[in-house]
Amino acid sequence: MVEEIKRMPPKLSGNKLNIEFYKLEMELKLKTKQLAEEVLNGVTDTSEYMSLYEEYIEKVNDIRKVNLSKYVVHRKSIIELLDKFIRRG
Repeated sequence: MVEEIKRMPPKLSGNKLNIEFYKLEMELKLKTKQLAEEVLNGVTDTSEYMSLYEEYIEKVNDIRKVNLSKYVVHRKSIIELLDKFIRRG
């Protein structure tokens, strides 16, 4: 997930950055759901289960990181918008 974020253009503005995070989040959620399905239905032994489970937990944590990043970008956008209105008034 870190690699995907590093590939994002560095000068994306608030809304465009939100869209990129949304795309990344949806991709991660899809991969996580597919992995969960594999864990539940395709496991044949304990070691395979543990490996897939750890991978699943890692993907869930990646989704949380994306959500935190989206939150930070949103907060920054709100602060910039408020600052803009304060300077006008």
